[in-house]
Parts: sequence; structure tokens; C-alpha cells
Amino acid sequence: MSQQLASFSELRTFADTHHNVRAEIERVKAEVGPMVFSIVGADPEQMKALVTFFARPDHDYPDFWSWMKAVIEETLVTDALAIKVNKRVGGGVHSVTLLNGSTVRPVLDNNGHTPPPPATAYTHYLQEVPRVDAVSIVTDADLTDRHDLDALMGYTAYDLLYLIRRHRTWTVYGYPETEQCILNPDGYSVDVPRLLTFLQERLFDTLIQDVLGFEDVHWEWATNLKETK
Repeated sequence: MSQQLASFSELRTFADTHHNVRAEIERVKAEVGPMVFSIVGADPEQMKALVTFFARPDHDYPDFWSWMKAVIEETLVTDALAIKVNKRVGGGVHSVTLLNGSTVRPVLDNNGHTPPPPATAYTHYLQEVPRVDAVSIVTDADLTDRHDLDALMGYTAYDLLYLIRRHRTWTVYGYPETEQCILNPDGYSVDVPRLLTFLQERLFDTLIQDVLGFEDVHWEWATNLKETK
């Protein structure tokens, strides 16, 4: 029997209709916005390339911080941060695109693992996908009654970053604060240092080292990150 998860629509509605939840999300955006960061270990040429890239990493947004607010929104509300890597025809990466994570379905092989490239690891749909357990993904049970789903594109693990903060063994989908607090909206709270650690290690270091190819370069927030244990 599959275990029930809140749908992506339910998570977004919860985040938008509960005043204290929305206020906390906006507080986090405002707190992270002014923070200073540094890129460590880059030589002058690498630094020039990184400064240019991060000035406007996603061309759907006017600048870095407007993109960051959208990244924080997706991370806190859905825990399904999906970022498409846009490559130049002749090689290299020119930008990324933040996708609606609720329309991206992770693919699992028969052993329950993410298929390595060149196999498709993620399928992007026009509509919202069901949040289900891993068994339903492996057997395609989540697609059986969804004849309305229109697949737009398949991506390898090199072409799309699908980043989750809180992993669970029985499902490919994350466990956002919104889902944790659906039964107790007044208890909604975000540990900002823990969020910053996730963004630093999973998002920015991955973009710098794995996507852009600067192996010994990494991102640092210019603040003491003291996580709540």
C-alpha cells in the first residue's frame, strides 16, 4: 500500500493561505537577501567567469537576488528544487533555468536508483505530478490513471539538478517545512543557518564544481552558520 503525501498543490496552498507561514517564508527571504558571500579558491580568470555567471544565473530573472528568492520559495514550500542546465552549442554552460519542481518527476530504475547518464533521470511534465512513494515510481503506478499528463522533456542527471533538503528512504520526494506543519501551522519555523548550509553545499558548490567545472572552488557565506541541532 502506498503511503500518502500531501500534493504539491496542497503544499503551495498551505504556504499562501496561512498568514504566519507566508510571513515566515518572506522573513527568511528578507534575512538571506542582504547576506554577503564569497567565492573561495578561484584564480582571476575563474573569478571573472563566476562573477559574470552569478550576476544573472537565470535569464528569467533580472538579477541574482530575485532568482535567489524564487529558489528559497521552492525549497521551503515544496523541497523540490529543479534547475535545468543550459549549455552552449560548442560546449560550456551559459545559464540555468529554475523549473517548477512540482512538474518534475524523478525516474528510478528497477533497483530504485536514479539512472546515470545518458539515461533519463527526470521527466518534465506540463502538469503537476503526483507525490508518491518510490515503489509507485518504479512501477509507474503514479502514471496509470493520469492520462492528462503531457511530458515535455526528459533530462539526464547532468542536465538537471533536482535538489532535496530532507531525504526519505521510501520516497523520491522531499519533506518541506510546509508538509511538516500542515497540522500545526502556528509551529512553522525555518532554521536559516541550516537552509544556508544546504544552499552552499548542494546548490552553489554543485553549480561551481560540477556544472561549471571549477573543481577546487567553493562558495562561502560571510556569516557564522549555527544550525539548530
